[in-house]
Amino acid sequence: MVDFPVDIETGTCRTVARNAVCMASADAVHGIVRANKAFEHALGLGHGQWQGRPLEDYCHPDMPAEVLRDVWATLEAGATWAAPLKWLRRDGQALWTSTTFAPAAGAGGRPGCLVVGLHVSAAQVRAAETVYRSMRRRGLTWRDAMLQRGFAGGLS
Repeated sequence: MVDFPVDIETGTCRTVARNAVCMASADAVHGIVRANKAFEHALGLGHGQWQGRPLEDYCHPDMPAEVLRDVWATLEAGATWAAPLKWLRRDGQALWTSTTFAPAAGAGGRPGCLVVGLHVSAAQVRAAETVYRSMRRRGLTWRDAMLQRGFAGGLS
């Protein structure tokens, strides 16, 4: 479960080991209610330090806010969302994972989501960085940026 560096044109970043599966679940207001040890380790957190904190707290500031707006809109529509995401580790380093958000019922049947983070390749990171950069520079929505870059089917 040790993270390792991935060289990309924008610098060195981290991803999780190929066999790691980082998992967390969040409630309807995006507060984390469960997480596994791989999630804690990948983000450099101690046991339970994530409890109740919004998922947004762990998103890297380079990641356009529009990405998460699309994630939540997709989940509210009952669909699954997947793409490489740039997270912020407790030590300030960036962490990339191939991330899937899926709608899931929480306690008492209330809406929530399951988040799964897996290893991401350097090529996927470069593609995501290109899309994110486009979004920041041109003020594009997630979907418009994906279409402009020819990723109509997604980045994963």
